[in-house]
Amino acid sequence: MKIVYSGIYINTTNMERLVQFYDKILSKEVSRGYETRWAEFDSFGIMNLEYDFDRMDQDEFKTHVDQAYLNFLTSWQHENKAKVVIVFETDDIKAAYLHIRETASPSEMTDIMMVYFSVKYTFFQFLDPEGNLVEVFQFD
Repeated sequence: MKIVYSGIYINTTNMERLVQFYDKILSKEVSRGYETRWAEFDSFGIMNLEYDFDRMDQDEFKTHVDQAYLNFLTSWQHENKAKVVIVFETDDIKAAYLHIRETASPSEMTDIMMVYFSVKYTFFQFLDPEGNLVEVFQFD
């Protein structure tokens, strides 16, 4: 199992405003994304939380996510969570989860969650000692 730095992403509830802002300052267009849910520039991404909030009760949306993610989304909607997320990629999500839980004992560690839109994305999040939100993911 290895864990490598992948990048950061910014959570937002105003996707259009944030994409336009970074498009202007970087003089770059979005390199990839998924509908209005996700936009990625070469070095970081923007996650539109409103996309998921607006669809979380729809049966079709639920075919793309697991129950752990729905629970997480519900709690996120009612709390003031971090806007910037530090992201690491792993080749073994379960081993990484156990490794981090057992060696670092981070606070507020989520369960392993899964979303599947254009690709299956399995992940978990936790807070580092300074309160920064950290995410570890695996593409399947």
